Amino acid sequence: MTARACAGRAPLFDATIHGETERQRDRRHAYALAICDTCPALHDCRASIDWRRDDGVLGGILLPTIPNKRRRNWRQP
Repeated sequence: MTARACAGRAPLFDATIHGETERQRDRRHAYALAICDTCPALHDCRASIDWRRDDGVLGGILLPTIPNKRRRNWRQP
């Protein structure tokens, strides 16, 4: 398995963190996306995305936060 640049940095990639502002979240996501851009495991991460369950930053993509009621019917863009 290829070493992942995100190892040990999971909160950076979360969709939301309780108490953070929108600006803080946007800056955190921008940093997470920059980490993904340099990662040797980028292709593996993208292949593992579950478009119906995952949210936050994964595989260099900012996935939408979708309410649980709508996830079941949501399709990959």
